[in-house]
Amino acid sequence: MKYLIMLLVFVLTGCTNQLSIPESSEDTEYAFHQAFAYQYGLGGVPVSGKLADEWYKKAVVTGNSKYLNCYAFFLATTEESQYRDGEKAMGLMNNVQEKTKVEFYHKDTLAAVLAELGKYKEAAKTQEEAIRKMPSDVLPERRMKFHMRLNSYQKEKPWRE
Repeated sequence: MKYLIMLLVFVLTGCTNQLSIPESSEDTEYAFHQAFAYQYGLGGVPVSGKLADEWYKKAVVTGNSKYLNCYAFFLATTEESQYRDGEKAMGLMNNVQEKTKVEFYHKDTLAAVLAELGKYKEAAKTQEEAIRKMPSDVLPERRMKFHMRLNSYQKEKPWRE
């Protein structure tokens, strides 16, 4: 049940790409699942920026662009200010952009990072690009979140979750 809930959240947030159930705590996929669970309080664990941050650091060592993207989103949007780090998040997104074709969900994360850095006009423009690039089969709930973030950036407010 825990992984079913996590899968639903992965789909709604865009942190999906060939999800698999991790086999051991040494596995970076396991670290990613743990980070995501602590970020959103999934699977019976409490929301904890501290633990999310610790697990993301373990997950990103391989340079996996999905993990880098999700960690950057965490660093840009977490409600726990002591773990927000727009500069570090931008470094992660630069790494993602160098490694992979930039998808709409990467643009969404980049917009959140730009807003965290106070670059609201650029954030809004980037979020508009993310919305334009979004495939038609994206769930309505996820589409709505993209528009909510755009509205936040247009009001010169960073996104928090």
